[in-house]
Amino acid sequence: MGDRPVTIPTHRKVLFLAVLLLMLIGLCEAGLRARQWLRYGTFAASMRDPMLVHDKQADLLVPKPRYEIKGARINVKINSLGFRGDEFEPKKPFAASIV
Repeated sequence: MGDRPVTIPTHRKVLFLAVLLLMLIGLCEAGLRARQWLRYGTFAASMRDPMLVHDKQADLLVPKPRYEIKGARINVKINSLGFRGDEFEPKKPFAASIV
């Protein structure tokens, strides 16, 4: 009897690669979650930004009026109306005359 090399079917190679890839992604996810827990003390997917407040009427997070933060590379300033930037006077809406 001759020694024949063992060949692995292609579908098994693909399955092995898929399982290996999923294990690698899971390991990366676990590492990132552990880093987040060590750094922020929580496994939560998001952190609450102090610049945002909850608007109950719209059920959204909106910028906090008059919020300002100055950093080394970026400055963020929210005006009194909740828009980013300097103060401005809002224009009155156009009112059509009713006859």
